[in-house]
Formats: sequence, C-alpha cells, structure tokens
Amino acid sequence: SDSDDAEAKYCREYEVSLWVDAVGQSTIQEFVQLMKEVKKSRLRTKIMISQVWSSVCGKITMPPLCTSFALLSSISHSLADTQSYSEAFSSLLVRVGMKLLSFQTDPRPLASVILHSVGGNGSDRKHGELNELIDLAKRSLSKDSPNKRCDEDIGKTLLRLRQAITMIKST
Repeated sequence: SDSDDAEAKYCREYEVSLWVDAVGQSTIQEFVQLMKEVKKSRLRTKIMISQVWSSVCGKITMPPLCTSFALLSSISHSLADTQSYSEAFSSLLVRVGMKLLSFQTDPRPLASVILHSVGGNGSDRKHGELNELIDLAKRSLSKDSPNKRCDEDIGKTLLRLRQAITMIKST
C-alpha cells in the first residue's frame, strides 16, 4: 500500500541520516567494506531475513521491510560473531539499530533479526549498549506489551505527520 511505501521511504531516509552521522574516521573503512559485501550478498540476506522471520514469528505475514540490507546483514554478523567488527563499528551498529527500532512503526523484522542473531548468548553479554538493544528488540516483538496499542497509534500519527511535511515541502 501507499502508506507502507511511505513508511519504508521515511525509514530508509532516516537510516541513511543515522549512518552519515555515525560513520567517522575510525569506522569509515569497515563501512565501505560492509557496502561492498552487501552488494555481493543481497540474495543471501533476503533469504536469511525470510528464514529468521519464519523461525521467530511463524506463519504471521512479514510487514514491509523498512531497514536496509546493510544494517540487517551487519547486525546479524556482529551479534552472531562478536569478533566480526571492531568495537567502534559494533557500537555504531547497536546505536543505529536502537534508533531504528524506536523509529519504525513496525520494527518486528529488525527485532527478529537481532534476537535470532543473538541466539542464546544474549544474557552472557557484558556490553550495556548491546543488552539495551536486545531488550528493545524483545519488547518490539512482545505480543502483550502494554504499550503496543499506544505505540501503533503513535507510529500512525508520525507517518501522517511525515506525509503532511512531504506535501508541504513539495508545494
């Protein structure tokens, strides 16, 4: 639907701004390498996302994907193998992931990838940032979250506001 397309567009724009703000001298080389890898592995990432969604959410239809393959792939690798990126780049991934989980109207696909990638290792982690990301992902998937309905209403309101701003900018 048009609202799903608009949501995906705004999420991608927001994610790009997060990458631009977060990538610095200490992380630029890893970011460039990540972009090269993502170009080569788009199909593999799509398959991974589909498998993760099925294993975490069963037969529930997956909502539109509002997160780039770069972030999904890198978060998956970083959480599954804590040595895959430098500490600075891993921290960057966690910060971008947390901001996107909080921004998206329906963050379940991203939350699914995060929780699947951590597997049973989540409680052993010593990094506060990473534990916050895992907790936020769990809350995003929680069916009986007391704030779920409120969060959905806020997300819909934000989407309508973004659409209104876009219309104003185009006039």
